[in-house]
Amino acid sequence: MSCPREGAAPSVRPPQPQECASSGLDPVASLGCVRKVLLLGLLGVLACSDPRDDGDEAEPTCEGDKILRTQADFAALVAENCSELPGDLVIQDNSTIDSLLGLESLTVIRGRLELEDADGLETLAGLQNLVSADSLLLTANDRLTTLSDLTNLTSVVFLSIAANPSLRDLRGLEGLSTVSEMHFNQPSFLGENGLTSLTGLENLASVTRGVSIQQMGGLASLEGLAGLTTVGGQFTIRDCDLLADLHGLENLASVGQAIMVEDNDALASLNGLQSIVEVGHDPDAEADTKFLWIQNHPLLTSLDPLHAWPATAMAANIVVQDNPRLPQCDVDAFVAEQTHPEATSSDTSPGNGTGTCN
Repeated sequence: MSCPREGAAPSVRPPQPQECASSGLDPVASLGCVRKVLLLGLLGVLACSDPRDDGDEAEPTCEGDKILRTQADFAALVAENCSELPGDLVIQDNSTIDSLLGLESLTVIRGRLELEDADGLETLAGLQNLVSADSLLLTANDRLTTLSDLTNLTSVVFLSIAANPSLRDLRGLEGLSTVSEMHFNQPSFLGENGLTSLTGLENLASVTRGVSIQQMGGLASLEGLAGLTTVGGQFTIRDCDLLADLHGLENLASVGQAIMVEDNDALASLNGLQSIVEVGHDPDAEADTKFLWIQNHPLLTSLDPLHAWPATAMAANIVVQDNPRLPQCDVDAFVAEQTHPEATSSDTSPGNGTGTCN
Protein backbone atom coordinates (compact mmCIF):
# COMPACT_ATOMS: atom_id res chain seq x y z
CA MET A 1 0.00 0.00 0.00
CA SER A 2 1.44 3.38 -0.98
CA CYS A 3 1.48 6.28 1.48
CA PRO A 4 -0.73 9.23 0.49
CA ARG A 5 0.45 12.77 0.23
CA GLU A 6 -0.48 14.90 3.22
CA GLY A 7 -4.19 15.64 3.07
CA ALA A 8 -4.86 13.14 0.21
CA ALA A 9 -6.85 9.90 0.35
CA PRO A 10 -4.99 6.56 0.28
CA SER A 11 -4.37 5.27 -3.25
CA VAL A 12 -5.51 1.79 -2.22
CA ARG A 13 -8.33 1.53 0.31
CA PRO A 14 -7.67 -1.14 2.95
CA PRO A 15 -10.59 -3.50 3.73
CA GLN A 16 -12.92 -2.31 6.49
CA PRO A 17 -13.95 -4.40 9.55
CA GLN A 18 -17.63 -4.38 8.54
CA GLU A 19 -16.73 -6.12 5.28
CA CYS A 20 -15.54 -9.15 7.27
CA ALA A 21 -18.98 -9.46 8.86
CA SER A 22 -20.75 -9.34 5.51
CA SER A 23 -18.36 -11.66 3.74
CA GLY A 24 -20.21 -14.85 4.67
CA LEU A 25 -17.30 -16.20 6.70
CA ASP A 26 -17.96 -18.37 9.75
CA PRO A 27 -17.47 -16.56 13.09
CA VAL A 28 -13.91 -17.86 13.65
CA ALA A 29 -12.83 -16.90 10.14
CA SER A 30 -14.65 -13.57 10.48
CA LEU A 31 -12.71 -12.83 13.73
CA GLY A 32 -9.47 -13.64 11.97
CA CYS A 33 -10.43 -11.28 9.16
CA VAL A 34 -11.02 -8.44 11.64
CA ARG A 35 -7.64 -9.06 13.29
CA LYS A 36 -5.98 -8.98 9.88
CA VAL A 37 -7.69 -5.72 8.98
CA LEU A 38 -6.63 -4.08 12.27
CA LEU A 39 -3.05 -5.32 11.87
CA LEU A 40 -2.87 -4.05 8.29
CA GLY A 41 -4.26 -0.72 9.42
CA LEU A 42 -1.65 -0.43 12.19
CA LEU A 43 1.16 -1.32 9.80
CA GLY A 44 -0.14 1.25 7.38
CA VAL A 45 -0.09 3.96 10.05
CA LEU A 46 3.47 3.06 11.04
CA ALA A 47 4.62 2.85 7.44
CA CYS A 48 3.11 6.19 6.53
CA SER A 49 4.07 8.05 9.70
CA ASP A 50 6.55 10.86 9.26
CA PRO A 51 9.85 9.88 10.92
CA ARG A 52 10.32 13.54 11.77
CA ASP A 53 7.23 13.61 13.99
CA ASP A 54 9.29 12.91 17.14
CA GLY A 55 12.36 14.74 15.97
CA ASP A 56 11.75 17.75 18.19
CA GLU A 57 11.69 15.68 21.37
CA ALA A 58 14.96 15.74 23.29
CA GLU A 59 16.73 12.47 23.90
CA PRO A 60 16.80 11.83 27.66
CA THR A 61 20.57 11.57 28.03
CA CYS A 62 23.64 12.16 25.92
CA GLU A 63 26.70 10.02 26.51
CA GLY A 64 29.96 11.00 28.20
CA ASP A 65 31.75 14.34 28.36
CA LYS A 66 31.40 16.93 25.62
CA ILE A 67 34.65 18.79 24.95
CA LEU A 68 33.86 21.25 22.18
CA ARG A 69 36.98 22.21 20.23
CA THR A 70 35.43 23.09 16.88
CA GLN A 71 32.16 24.30 15.41
CA ALA A 72 31.67 20.76 14.14
CA ASP A 73 31.85 19.47 17.73
CA PHE A 74 29.18 21.96 18.70
CA ALA A 75 26.97 21.02 15.75
CA ALA A 76 27.24 17.35 16.70
CA LEU A 77 26.05 18.12 20.23
CA VAL A 78 23.15 20.15 18.91
CA ALA A 79 22.19 17.22 16.66
CA GLU A 80 22.02 14.91 19.69
CA ASN A 81 19.26 17.15 21.06
CA CYS A 82 19.58 15.78 24.59
CA SER A 83 18.07 17.13 27.78
CA GLU A 84 20.62 15.64 30.19
CA LEU A 85 24.40 15.39 29.99
CA PRO A 86 25.96 12.87 32.41
CA GLY A 87 29.45 14.38 32.18
CA ASP A 88 31.11 17.73 31.47
CA LEU A 89 30.37 20.38 28.87
CA VAL A 90 33.62 22.22 28.18
CA ILE A 91 34.65 24.92 25.70
CA GLN A 92 38.31 25.92 26.04
CA ASP A 93 40.72 28.01 23.98
CA ASN A 94 38.16 28.54 21.26
CA SER A 95 37.01 31.69 19.46
CA THR A 96 35.13 29.99 16.61
CA ILE A 97 32.10 28.96 18.68
CA ASP A 98 30.26 32.29 18.91
CA SER A 99 26.82 31.09 20.01
CA LEU A 100 25.24 28.36 22.12
CA LEU A 101 21.91 28.60 20.34
CA GLY A 102 20.70 25.09 19.61
CA LEU A 103 21.22 23.78 23.15
CA GLU A 104 17.78 24.84 24.34
CA SER A 105 16.83 21.23 25.12
CA LEU A 106 19.62 20.91 27.71
CA THR A 107 18.33 21.11 31.29
CA VAL A 108 20.83 19.12 33.38
CA ILE A 109 24.64 18.87 33.32
CA ARG A 110 25.79 16.26 35.84
CA GLY A 111 29.41 17.36 35.52
CA ARG A 112 30.89 20.80 35.03
CA LEU A 113 29.93 23.57 32.65
CA GLU A 114 33.29 25.16 31.91
CA LEU A 115 34.01 28.04 29.60
CA GLU A 116 37.66 29.10 29.50
CA ASP A 117 39.10 31.37 26.85
CA ALA A 118 35.87 30.90 24.88
CA ASP A 119 36.39 34.28 23.30
CA GLY A 120 33.68 33.97 20.67
CA LEU A 121 30.87 34.05 23.23
CA GLU A 122 29.20 37.30 24.26
CA THR A 123 26.18 35.67 25.91
CA LEU A 124 25.02 32.24 27.05
CA ALA A 125 21.86 32.32 24.94
CA GLY A 126 20.91 28.71 24.25
CA LEU A 127 21.31 27.68 27.89
CA GLN A 128 18.14 29.41 29.09
CA ASN A 129 16.52 26.10 30.04
CA LEU A 130 19.46 24.84 32.07
CA VAL A 131 18.29 24.05 35.60
CA SER A 132 21.23 22.21 37.16
CA ALA A 133 25.00 21.87 36.76
CA ASP A 134 27.47 20.34 39.19
CA SER A 135 29.96 23.17 38.58
CA LEU A 136 29.86 26.48 36.76
CA LEU A 137 33.37 27.64 35.85
CA LEU A 138 33.81 30.82 33.81
CA THR A 139 37.40 31.91 33.27
CA ALA A 140 39.04 34.44 30.93
CA ASN A 141 36.20 34.75 28.43
CA ASP A 142 37.10 38.10 26.93
CA ARG A 143 33.78 38.97 25.25
CA LEU A 144 31.28 37.51 27.74
CA THR A 145 29.09 40.39 28.92
CA THR A 146 26.14 38.78 30.71
CA LEU A 147 24.83 35.69 32.50
CA SER A 148 21.21 36.75 32.00
CA ASP A 149 20.42 33.57 30.05
CA LEU A 150 20.94 31.43 33.19
CA THR A 151 17.82 32.61 35.01
CA ASN A 152 16.42 29.05 35.25
CA LEU A 153 19.59 27.76 36.90
CA THR A 154 18.69 26.76 40.46
CA SER A 155 21.32 24.17 41.41
CA VAL A 156 25.11 24.53 41.31
CA VAL A 157 27.56 22.87 43.67
CA PHE A 158 30.76 24.74 42.76
CA LEU A 159 30.78 28.29 41.35
CA SER A 160 33.94 29.97 40.09
CA ILE A 161 34.14 33.18 38.06
CA ALA A 162 37.46 34.83 37.22
CA ALA A 163 38.99 37.19 34.69
CA ASN A 164 36.06 37.89 32.41
CA PRO A 165 36.92 41.49 31.54
CA SER A 166 33.56 42.41 29.98
CA LEU A 167 31.37 40.86 32.69
CA ARG A 168 30.28 43.54 35.14
CA ASP A 169 27.81 41.73 37.40
CA LEU A 170 26.16 38.35 38.04
CA ARG A 171 22.60 39.07 36.95
CA GLY A 172 21.12 35.78 35.82
CA LEU A 173 22.14 33.79 38.91
CA GLU A 174 19.15 34.88 40.97
CA GLY A 175 17.87 31.28 41.04
CA LEU A 176 20.71 30.13 43.30
CA SER A 177 19.85 29.85 46.99
CA THR A 178 22.68 27.57 48.08
CA VAL A 179 26.03 26.41 46.70
CA SER A 180 28.81 24.34 48.21
CA GLU A 181 31.74 26.56 47.23
CA MET A 182 32.01 29.97 45.62
CA HIS A 183 35.17 31.58 44.30
CA PHE A 184 35.76 34.97 42.75
CA ASN A 185 39.51 35.02 42.31
CA GLN A 186 41.69 37.14 40.07
CA PRO A 187 45.24 35.80 39.76
CA SER A 188 47.32 38.55 38.17
CA PHE A 189 48.46 36.34 35.30
CA LEU A 190 44.84 36.08 34.09
CA GLY A 191 44.63 39.80 33.45
CA GLU A 192 41.85 42.27 34.18
CA ASN A 193 38.58 41.25 35.81
CA GLY A 194 35.52 43.28 34.89
CA LEU A 195 33.31 42.38 37.90
CA THR A 196 32.36 45.54 39.74
CA SER A 197 29.32 44.09 41.51
CA LEU A 198 28.00 40.81 42.88
CA THR A 199 24.44 41.79 41.96
CA GLY A 200 22.59 38.63 40.97
CA LEU A 201 23.42 36.65 44.10
CA GLU A 202 20.84 38.33 46.35
CA ASN A 203 18.90 35.08 46.86
CA LEU A 204 21.96 33.11 47.91
CA ALA A 205 21.43 32.25 51.58
CA SER A 206 23.93 29.49 52.28
CA VAL A 207 27.37 28.35 51.19
CA THR A 208 28.00 24.97 52.77
CA ARG A 209 31.77 25.10 52.41
CA GLY A 210 33.83 28.15 51.50
CA VAL A 211 33.66 31.62 49.94
CA SER A 212 36.74 33.22 48.41
CA ILE A 213 36.79 36.78 47.06
CA GLN A 214 40.35 37.65 46.14
CA GLN A 215 42.27 40.11 43.99
CA MET A 216 39.07 41.72 42.73
CA GLY A 217 40.44 45.15 41.93
CA GLY A 218 37.17 46.47 40.46
CA LEU A 219 34.83 45.28 43.22
CA ALA A 220 33.60 48.21 45.29
CA SER A 221 30.76 46.57 47.20
CA LEU A 222 29.52 43.27 48.63
CA GLU A 223 25.87 44.30 48.38
CA GLY A 224 25.05 41.33 46.14
CA LEU A 225 25.54 39.04 49.14
CA ALA A 226 22.78 40.65 51.19
CA GLY A 227 20.90 37.35 51.50
CA LEU A 228 23.85 35.32 52.77
CA THR A 229 23.34 34.00 56.31
CA THR A 230 25.64 30.98 56.61
CA VAL A 231 29.09 29.93 55.40
CA GLY A 232 30.08 26.44 56.50
CA GLY A 233 33.82 26.73 55.99
CA GLN A 234 36.13 29.71 55.46
CA PHE A 235 35.16 33.16 54.20
CA THR A 236 38.09 35.02 52.64
CA ILE A 237 38.20 38.63 51.44
CA ARG A 238 41.67 39.54 50.23
CA ASP A 239 43.27 42.12 47.95
CA CYS A 240 40.02 43.90 47.06
CA ASP A 241 41.43 47.40 47.04
CA LEU A 242 38.20 49.34 46.38
CA LEU A 243 36.29 47.91 49.36
CA ALA A 244 35.87 50.64 51.98
CA ASP A 245 33.72 48.46 54.24
CA LEU A 246 31.93 45.09 54.28
CA HIS A 247 28.45 46.43 53.74
CA GLY A 248 26.30 43.71 52.22
CA LEU A 249 27.14 41.08 54.83
CA GLU A 250 24.72 42.36 57.48
CA ASN A 251 22.71 39.11 57.42
CA LEU A 252 25.72 36.84 57.79
CA ALA A 253 25.36 35.12 61.17
CA SER A 254 27.49 31.98 61.10
CA VAL A 255 30.87 31.03 59.65
CA GLY A 256 31.75 27.45 60.53
CA GLN A 257 35.53 27.70 60.38
CA ALA A 258 37.24 31.00 59.65
CA ILE A 259 36.99 34.62 58.53
CA MET A 260 40.03 36.05 56.78
CA VAL A 261 40.09 39.74 55.86
CA GLU A 262 43.51 40.70 54.56
CA ASP A 263 45.34 43.23 52.38
CA ASN A 264 42.36 45.40 51.41
CA ASP A 265 43.99 48.81 50.99
CA ALA A 266 40.84 50.98 51.16
CA LEU A 267 39.14 49.12 54.02
CA ALA A 268 38.43 51.66 56.76
CA SER A 269 35.59 49.86 58.55
CA LEU A 270 34.33 46.35 59.28
CA ASN A 271 30.73 47.50 59.05
CA GLY A 272 28.74 44.58 57.68
CA LEU A 273 30.06 42.01 60.14
CA GLN A 274 28.02 43.16 63.14
CA SER A 275 25.44 40.33 62.93
CA ILE A 276 27.91 37.46 63.41
CA VAL A 277 26.93 35.14 66.25
CA GLU A 278 29.44 32.32 65.75
CA VAL A 279 32.82 31.69 64.14
CA GLY A 280 34.66 28.38 64.35
CA HIS A 281 31.83 26.33 65.84
CA ASP A 282 32.16 23.49 63.33
CA PRO A 283 32.83 20.47 65.60
CA ASP A 284 34.50 18.53 62.79
CA ALA A 285 37.03 21.22 61.83
CA GLU A 286 40.65 21.02 62.94
CA ALA A 287 41.70 23.69 65.43
CA ASP A 288 44.24 25.25 63.04
CA THR A 289 41.51 25.86 60.44
CA LYS A 290 39.38 27.91 62.84
CA PHE A 291 40.31 31.58 63.17
CA LEU A 292 39.49 35.24 62.76
CA TRP A 293 42.29 36.87 60.76
CA ILE A 294 42.38 40.63 60.15
CA GLN A 295 45.67 41.86 58.74
CA ASN A 296 47.29 44.67 56.81
CA HIS A 297 44.72 47.43 56.45
CA PRO A 298 46.36 50.87 56.50
CA LEU A 299 43.03 52.74 56.93
CA LEU A 300 41.24 50.51 59.48
CA THR A 301 40.68 52.42 62.72
CA SER A 302 38.20 50.37 64.74
CA LEU A 303 36.77 46.93 65.48
CA ASP A 304 33.43 48.45 66.53
CA PRO A 305 31.15 46.05 64.59
CA LEU A 306 32.88 43.08 66.26
CA HIS A 307 32.11 44.41 69.72
CA ALA A 308 28.44 43.64 68.96
CA TRP A 309 29.19 39.90 68.77
CA PRO A 310 28.02 37.62 71.59
CA ALA A 311 30.68 36.69 74.14
CA THR A 312 30.57 33.08 72.92
CA ALA A 313 30.85 33.92 69.23
CA MET A 314 34.53 33.04 68.82
CA ALA A 315 35.36 29.35 69.13
CA ALA A 316 38.58 30.01 67.28
CA ASN A 317 41.93 31.75 67.29
CA ILE A 318 42.01 35.55 66.98
CA VAL A 319 44.74 37.18 64.90
CA VAL A 320 44.60 40.94 64.34
CA GLN A 321 47.84 42.51 63.18
CA ASP A 322 49.59 44.98 60.85
CA ASN A 323 46.77 47.51 60.97
CA PRO A 324 48.75 50.67 61.80
CA ARG A 325 45.79 52.97 62.56
CA LEU A 326 43.90 50.40 64.65
CA PRO A 327 44.64 50.90 68.36
CA GLN A 328 45.97 47.79 70.01
CA CYS A 329 43.77 48.51 73.01
CA ASP A 330 40.72 48.00 70.78
CA VAL A 331 42.07 44.59 69.78
CA ASP A 332 42.76 43.67 73.40
CA ALA A 333 39.22 44.69 74.39
CA PHE A 334 37.68 42.45 71.75
CA VAL A 335 39.83 39.49 72.80
CA ALA A 336 38.80 40.03 76.43
CA GLU A 337 35.13 40.05 75.47
CA GLN A 338 35.30 36.57 73.92
CA THR A 339 34.80 33.97 76.64
CA HIS A 340 34.19 30.74 74.70
CA PRO A 341 36.55 27.98 75.95
CA GLU A 342 37.96 27.57 72.44
CA ALA A 343 38.62 31.26 71.93
CA THR A 344 42.36 31.85 71.83
CA SER A 345 44.57 34.72 70.83
CA SER A 346 47.90 34.68 69.04
CA ASP A 347 50.33 37.53 69.41
CA THR A 348 48.10 40.27 68.01
CA SER A 349 50.31 43.27 68.72
CA PRO A 350 52.75 43.43 65.76
CA GLY A 351 51.96 46.34 63.53
CA ASN A 352 48.80 47.64 65.20
CA GLY A 353 48.49 51.25 66.33
CA THR A 354 49.20 52.86 69.67
CA GLY A 355 46.12 55.09 69.89
CA THR A 356 43.81 55.36 72.87
CA CYS A 357 40.43 53.73 73.42
CA ASN A 358 37.29 55.00 75.14
